[in-house]
Amino acid sequence: MDASAVDVGLLFLRLGFGGMIFFAHAIPKLLQFSDRAKDFVDPVGVGSRATLSIVIGTELICSAAVVAGFETRIAAIPLILISVIVEFILPSNKPHRVRGTLLYPKETARLYFLAFVAILLAGGGGYSVDAYLTGSMPAFWAPTPVHC
Repeated sequence: MDASAVDVGLLFLRLGFGGMIFFAHAIPKLLQFSDRAKDFVDPVGVGSRATLSIVIGTELICSAAVVAGFETRIAAIPLILISVIVEFILPSNKPHRVRGTLLYPKETARLYFLAFVAILLAGGGGYSVDAYLTGSMPAFWAPTPVHC
C-alpha cells in the first residue's frame, strides 16, 4: 500500500474520531456543565463535579491534540482510558436520545476505543504536527519524475 494512502487514512481517522470527541462530547459537556455536574457518574470517587471537569479537560485537550496530530500517541491514551471506564465501570448501557438518534453509551465507547487504539499503534501519520516538527511530512505537490 502506498505510504501516502496510509497517511491520508490516518488523517481521516484522527479528524473523524478526534473531531467527534471534541464537538459531540466535550463541547456539549462544557456548555451544559452546571446541569450535568449534579448527576455525572463518579467512578473514581473524587466527586461528580471534579470528575466532569477532568473528563471535559481530557476530551478537549486530548481530542484537539489528536486532530492536530500533536503528540498523537500520548494524547490517545487518556481517550482510550475514558472509553475503558465507560465500558467497564459505568453501571448500565441504558440508551438515550441525542438529536433524535438512539445511542447506547457502551457501543459508542467501543468504537472510540478501537479508533484510538489504532491511532495509538499507528501514530499521527505523515500529515500531522508531529511529522512537521520532525521533518518527515510528505510533500503535498511533489513533482513526479518523467522518464523518457
